[in-house]
Amino acid sequence: MTLQIILNILINNKKQILTVTLISTIIFTILNFVVSPVSYNAEVTLLPPTNEEQSSLGNLLSGGGSDLTGLLSLGGSRSNSLLNAEILKSRSVSEDVIKYYNLFEYFDTKNIHLAASKLQKIISVDVSKEGILRFSVNMETGYFGRFTSQNDSIKYKIAKIANKFVEYLDKVNNEKVNIKAKSSRIFVEKQLLEIKVKLDSSEQKLKEFQKQNKTVSLNEQLAAAIENAAKLKSEIVATEIQISSLKYSLSDESQTIQNMNKKLGILKDQYNKFDTGIEGESDYLPAFSNVPEIIKEYAELTRDVKIFNEVYLFLQKQYFKESLQENKNVNTVQILDPAITPIKNSGPSIVVNSFLFGVFMFLLMVLINIYKEKKKGLK
Repeated sequence: MTLQIILNILINNKKQILTVTLISTIIFTILNFVVSPVSYNAEVTLLPPTNEEQSSLGNLLSGGGSDLTGLLSLGGSRSNSLLNAEILKSRSVSEDVIKYYNLFEYFDTKNIHLAASKLQKIISVDVSKEGILRFSVNMETGYFGRFTSQNDSIKYKIAKIANKFVEYLDKVNNEKVNIKAKSSRIFVEKQLLEIKVKLDSSEQKLKEFQKQNKTVSLNEQLAAAIENAAKLKSEIVATEIQISSLKYSLSDESQTIQNMNKKLGILKDQYNKFDTGIEGESDYLPAFSNVPEIIKEYAELTRDVKIFNEVYLFLQKQYFKESLQENKNVNTVQILDPAITPIKNSGPSIVVNSFLFGVFMFLLMVLINIYKEKKKGLK
């Protein structure tokens, strides 16, 4: 059958084709408007969380003269947002939302796990490359829902449900931070007790040495070497504590742990130079191994006291910080755009659906008329 014949069929039967197409499209549009479920969508936009919100150990050495804080990032902003996205999609958060708004009737089940599974299917989470998180909930009425009370109920409740998800995200994050702070506080408390014992022991040894030897004086250069060695040693101890703390949440293969270990190696190399010295560097501070024995013993005792004293002060500061963090509730999420009551429904799209149905009916009528003409030609 040629194109000309098809065009002739269309022209000869255009009234029937257009009439049937138009009437059926009108009927479909009315049915679609009256019968089809009405859906509503509510969206929340969150800014990427900062590293300080994700790690109470993020500034462990702040104010201590260390540049290690730059190494303590527990992941970029996008990775933190991805973590928040997984929490929002978790079953536990969905169950909390269902209980709060009593959504059992909406999902037509009394089983909390089944209801949570159904809720998870109507939520959507997207994280941009910049770390912006967009969380949305899409709920629909039953058939003929446009003319029932369920329509208004869902319309005005859906924004509250979306925002409630964010509230529970903040709650989970706070619990996570507080638990981590508690673990850190217990760890630091243990280290604090151990260092206190070492500090008391070192101070006692120094007093006994001074008493026996009627006090030995140190020249300014050696005193400066001891001061610098003490600062380096205290930073080494602090870094080792950091690494141990971070291992609660990070694996040994993580980039953060690897960077910390590299920094620790550099600090230890620098500290060893105070014991051995460097040949050819006359301006370097005198090595402890190159001083008289009695001065060396006095210098080592003085150094130990300074080291343990600095580490003890550092641990005290960190202990109080973690104790405060353990019982503190902070906003762990920053809302850019909260969910609002939708002005109009998100579905069904009456115009688009009617247009597609009209095209379908038109093509169907064309095929029916072609078939009829072809059947006549065979007779």
